Amino acid sequence: MLLKGAWIVPHPPLIIPEVGAGRQKAIQKTIDAYKKVADQIRSLAPDALVIATPHAVSYRDCFAISAGRGAEGSFADFGAPQVRIKVRYDADLAGEISRWAGREGLAVEASDERCNVPDHGMMIPLYFIREQG
Repeated sequence: MLLKGAWIVPHPPLIIPEVGAGRQKAIQKTIDAYKKVADQIRSLAPDALVIATPHAVSYRDCFAISAGRGAEGSFADFGAPQVRIKVRYDADLAGEISRWAGREGLAVEASDERCNVPDHGMMIPLYFIREQG
C-alpha cells in the first residue's frame, strides 16, 4: 500500500459547529486549516485513512490497532449527541500493519472489543473530511 500523505491536526471539540455554538470564531484559523487538509485528502482520494489519536485505547507495552468491522460515536460528551460519526475499518489494512509491526519487532494488539467507539481525536478529522466531501 502506498502512503499518499500525512497530516497532524488538533482536535478541539469546539471546532464542531453544534458544539461550539458560535464560539468557534476564536479558532477560525484552525477551521480554515482543517478545510484545507480535508480538501487535500479528498483530492488524493486515498483507499484508506490511518488515524492516530491520543485518546484511543492504549497499552503500556504495545500499540493498539482497531481491527473490528467499524465504529460509531457521537459528540454527546460535548453536548451534541445529534452529531454522529460512523466509520468502517479496513480489516485487511489493520492486518497488514500488524504483520509489518511484528516483523519489525513492534508489539501490536489488534482489538475490536475495546475500539468500537471512536473518540473525538478520531471523529473531528472524520467530520471535516465528511463535511468537505
